[in-house]
Amino acid sequence: MNRLRPALVAATLLGTLLIATNASAEKRVYGQTMTAVSNTMNCANEASLALGAYALYQTGEGVDKALPIALNSAAGKADPKNTERRLRDVYTAKPKQPIDWGTEVFQQCLAMKVVPVDYSRSANCYKLTFYLGAVVPLYKAQGLDNGQIVSAVVAGKAEQGFLDRMRKLVDAIAARNPADARKNDVADTGSFLQCVAPTQPAVSNR
Repeated sequence: MNRLRPALVAATLLGTLLIATNASAEKRVYGQTMTAVSNTMNCANEASLALGAYALYQTGEGVDKALPIALNSAAGKADPKNTERRLRDVYTAKPKQPIDWGTEVFQQCLAMKVVPVDYSRSANCYKLTFYLGAVVPLYKAQGLDNGQIVSAVVAGKAEQGFLDRMRKLVDAIAARNPADARKNDVADTGSFLQCVAPTQPAVSNR
């Protein structure tokens, strides 16, 4: 039954997010309404865009030099106002690590949208799902192998058991097809929701 759970969650998420019906509105995934699930996905996207701003901040260039580059990106052309906001936010905050910045933005977004998740678990769960989903393809595109990606993601020393777990996660994400963006987002969302509410049923009605 556990082997069927990811497929069941994915099918439910895809069906209910793409088709707005009264029946789908009654569905819950790991205890979350579909509105909460949609907001969670939006927050994950906001965190990914914040990581893009962090990449420019990390170059060491001033915000005035980084801003034209940001505005010339696909996201910048689509939404210049929020692109500038994200860039100025990261330059103001001066975070030390991208994983910390992505986590902070994600959790702030969840709080703002009042998504009823266990916030004590949400940071770690974000790092193991949405964050890896965002950065693994970027590291892979830079030519890093999966072992090198684990080293890049895990800062400092870590226990071997944790490193082994991270390697399995990185292997799975690196094997995904980047062209299946929607499918990958749904998979990360299901994994995150299961992580923050492991005792909740995968799919249920109100």
